[in-house]
Amino acid sequence: MYCEGINTIEMPDSITEMESGVFRYCRTLKQVKLSANLSALPNELFADCNSLTDVVIPTKVEVIGSKAFSHCNSLTQLTIPEGVRTIQSSAFEYCTILTQMI
Repeated sequence: MYCEGINTIEMPDSITEMESGVFRYCRTLKQVKLSANLSALPNELFADCNSLTDVVIPTKVEVIGSKAFSHCNSLTQLTIPEGVRTIQSSAFEYCTILTQMI
């Protein structure tokens, strides 16, 4: 998805799944509220979203895909819901200022 100039996304709860890399390279994206009905965050979902600072991961999510947040250089903290059972390889690689995961 090419999304120049988009800062905020609020996804409707009617969305139950997404393809890999949907928001990849959305470099101006700062805030995201995902659908409450997602059970997985696919591979490279937010890869290279350099401005991303705020993501609400739904409580139904069980899997965080490979490189889902790779190169999210502005992400400082993230709350991982209790239901997450799998965090795949390199999900948070190069998140250089990510200092807190709750």
